[in-house]
Amino acid sequence: MMKTLTAVTLGLLLSAAALPALAGSSNTEKLGLCKAELGDIYGQGTRVKLKSIMNKKSGTHMRLQATPSDGERVTITCLVDREGMASIMGADGVAISAPATTDTDVVSLAD
Repeated sequence: MMKTLTAVTLGLLLSAAALPALAGSSNTEKLGLCKAELGDIYGQGTRVKLKSIMNKKSGTHMRLQATPSDGERVTITCLVDREGMASIMGADGVAISAPATTDTDVVSLAD
């Protein structure tokens, strides 16, 4: 009886310790999505610092500080929804997107 109780207690402790690690890896993946979006917007040399993270019903909200290689620091919010789509918003709440390609940027085999 005592061995069973010890085994159950040890199992519960180990499983409780593993849950934050699983949640952390999910947040790490979401941070990677946000970093990729910021790289598209500000350039691949952009440094990103995580300021805060909140898991809400609508998705994960991350406050980030981005420092482009040729610009000033910018505080932004990255929202990763339940489907895994990331969207970037400025401090004023307006969505920021990567610049669209123009016709001169398009590569064609016909040229």
